[in-house]
Amino acid sequence: MKFLGCLIFALIAAFAVVSATNSTWGARNWNDQMIFRQNIVIKGNYPTYNLTFPARAGANTRKITYILARDLTRFGNGGQATLYRGGVGFKNVTLIFRSQSNTGLNMTAEIWGR
Repeated sequence: MKFLGCLIFALIAAFAVVSATNSTWGARNWNDQMIFRQNIVIKGNYPTYNLTFPARAGANTRKITYILARDLTRFGNGGQATLYRGGVGFKNVTLIFRSQSNTGLNMTAEIWGR
């Protein structure tokens, strides 16, 4: 009986890890402000989206402290984000969003800074 309880707990923990596809970099503090937010919705089998902030060089004067890429699809079947360039401690960032097989992208990107 004890073995069965441990097995069920392990399966629930594994499901929680597999179903979470949100990505975060850095830490958000009380004095940080959201400096950019974008919803990314693309239908298709294997969509990829490159997000570059700021769109033109020198447009951002704040240092990035926290980046959140939130998957808005059910059960985490959407996509994942990869930090490609810049990021926390910089004034620019490039994120690459990729979907899982046979699903589109439905994600939100938030960039916080001060």
